[in-house]
Amino acid sequence: MKTIKNFVIFFLFLTLAACGSGGGSSSSSSAGGIIEESPVAFRGALSPLQPDPDVSTGGSPSIIVISPDKKNAYVLNATTNDFTGSGIAVFNINQTTGALSPASPFVFPLPVSTNVVGMIISPNGRNLYVSSPSLEGQFESALIQISRDSVTGALSLMSPEFVVATDNPGQIAFHPSGNFLYAAVTLSDGGLLKYSVAEDGQLTPISTETTTINDVVGLVVAPNGDTLYVASTDRLLLYSIANNGELNFLSSVISGTNFAVPVISPDGTSLYVTDFGADQINMFSINHSDGSLTEIIPPHVATEDSPVVDVVTADGRNVYATNIRSNSISQFRRDTRTGVLTALTPATVATNAAPIGLATVTLDNGTVMVYATNRSDGSVSMFRRESQ
Repeated sequence: MKTIKNFVIFFLFLTLAACGSGGGSSSSSSAGGIIEESPVAFRGALSPLQPDPDVSTGGSPSIIVISPDKKNAYVLNATTNDFTGSGIAVFNINQTTGALSPASPFVFPLPVSTNVVGMIISPNGRNLYVSSPSLEGQFESALIQISRDSVTGALSLMSPEFVVATDNPGQIAFHPSGNFLYAAVTLSDGGLLKYSVAEDGQLTPISTETTTINDVVGLVVAPNGDTLYVASTDRLLLYSIANNGELNFLSSVISGTNFAVPVISPDGTSLYVTDFGADQINMFSINHSDGSLTEIIPPHVATEDSPVVDVVTADGRNVYATNIRSNSISQFRRDTRTGVLTALTPATVATNAAPIGLATVTLDNGTVMVYATNRSDGSVSMFRRESQ
């Protein structure tokens, strides 16, 4: 299990930005933005996109993120097929079908060989950031700063290319305002790196590193921007966020065996975190007044073998999770009033080998797409959500 844990820490992704990309619409909603349940049972099962359900990433993929304008998908490759180093595969999203097609240029090379861990896109879609625990011959660890052309989707390195990190940065989360960025310090070190974000995307460290506990693997900021949730191996840590981006520890919830990346429903009422040691998703309700967590009843729902990452669709009606050892995605219907997840029939849909990354987007025509990166064969599996 230690091998799997280290694999997840180094290669699972934060689809935090992608989970709410673009937003979805519903026919009716109640106060507080909670979608009312339709009298007709909504399912949301996934179907492989036809006629071509898979597309190559040109390397060994992990994280996939979607631009807020829904035009592009970006996939972090730890290595590229030509073995020249790490890179980002750039895709255009067909606005009618949701299919991914390679952009030109397709692979954006990164100034580091293979040691890349986290990637995120800014809420305004102008910048991407990649974390690297060690940059050979340059810095011990750093965040790579990248500009994105909002018209073409093309990427270019900023100047400076790196922001030196005090320790090993891993997964990354953005404040919804776009003014602050947080990076988890991976493995046994533990900690949180904090940055302010300038108008041009330049990062500036905020004070000193916030100490947490070891084995920090994921983090997410609440949609209202008040609370940061940090997942370690067996617990969730809660921090309040000040107006200047500083963090203050609130509490912890001990509930898991091997947590991965937490995600929050777009309405801010539910938090879900995969537990790849127990083959389940743990479910919590969020108190809007103070950000505290309460286990939902039942407190968890079963997945297949070793779930890594889960996402919530923009309308809040479905949750999906990649199962890295089962080569599948677990699919659930979400009760938008209670947050309870119920497995669909069928409970899973097949992917290619070793699915690890996951992202979802709702196109302007209402089509809901889910994309899974497959580590072993270097592909993205594309799925369309069925309405009934």
